[in-house]
Amino acid sequence: MPDRCLCLASLLLVSLAAVAQGKPVAQKSRSVEQSLHSADETLKLLDQAVPKAEQGAVATPTPTKESEVPDVPGLSSVLKGFNAGFTVSGVHDDYTGWGTSITPALGYAFNDTFNADVSVPIYFFRLAPTTKARPKPNALLVPTRGEMGDVVLAGHMHFAPEHYEYQATAALAIPTGDAKDGLTTGLTAFDFTNHFDVPVWKLSPNLDIGMGDNASLVNRISTKNYQPSQGPLSHYQIGVGMSLPLGASFDVGAYEQLPVGDQKIYAPSPRNEKILVVTGRKIAEDNGIITSMDVPMGGHMTFSGYYNRSTRYRSDTVAIGYTYVLRGAPPPAGIPDATLDELIRSAPAKP
Repeated sequence: MPDRCLCLASLLLVSLAAVAQGKPVAQKSRSVEQSLHSADETLKLLDQAVPKAEQGAVATPTPTKESEVPDVPGLSSVLKGFNAGFTVSGVHDDYTGWGTSITPALGYAFNDTFNADVSVPIYFFRLAPTTKARPKPNALLVPTRGEMGDVVLAGHMHFAPEHYEYQATAALAIPTGDAKDGLTTGLTAFDFTNHFDVPVWKLSPNLDIGMGDNASLVNRISTKNYQPSQGPLSHYQIGVGMSLPLGASFDVGAYEQLPVGDQKIYAPSPRNEKILVVTGRKIAEDNGIITSMDVPMGGHMTFSGYYNRSTRYRSDTVAIGYTYVLRGAPPPAGIPDATLDELIRSAPAKP
């Protein structure tokens, strides 16, 4: 409306100036008529421009963050088509001490909704339970190097309605790890997780509800050094994410892993190097607190810190690492505090 008033006022001044110069009445009428026609065309252009500006304002990305800490965050959904990356991390827990690993991954994004990826952890160094029948008290754990874990295939669906965001993830673990070293159950495992986000300003309350048969697929960081388990398992997590300056993000949440039936824990046996299977109800149950923080180091690298407190086992897990993505996306123009989800939301519809 102010633009229209300004335009009409300018045209009125032009008409008055023409009258003051003593032009004929017919010329004055034609001048006024042409001016009014020009004003009408200008107002039409303004009417077309206003909705576009309003649409641009509505399309401003909203900050949100996934509550789960993936191995290669955002690999398959930042850009369309193929992408690749890896995460190098160091993990420490109260049972096995420090371990280092690299997790390469390859992903493909079909569109804004569907994407898939495949990843496999490779352990540079870790301490595994000994297989000796009578180990010394100070030799219960033995160092292992260059081991491969299970290959994980995952598919994702992402939807962003007006007031919340939803992501469904289906994961399948193929037993490629060494069961004698406690890296796999030797069985194919699956998990399906529903993730909900409600962005509110810089905060993003979130909820996870899932079902599967292997705890290592629920939280891939805190269970990397634990003995793998197999059996029906439901898992829940509720928390909140927070967008920080310089594109960083912080998450905190409470989780519960609740077995539905009998569970089997697979561990190396000190006799004949066979696999020891322990069966029982709720032996794989766990609950506690998870916190994580991601700090982007440019468009390709992200530094991450992680802490997990298991209240059931009274144990702590700490992890630090960095992720490199081959096809990194630049931060959106005009948005200094760009989170990973903002990079996803600002990506073009087609490559």
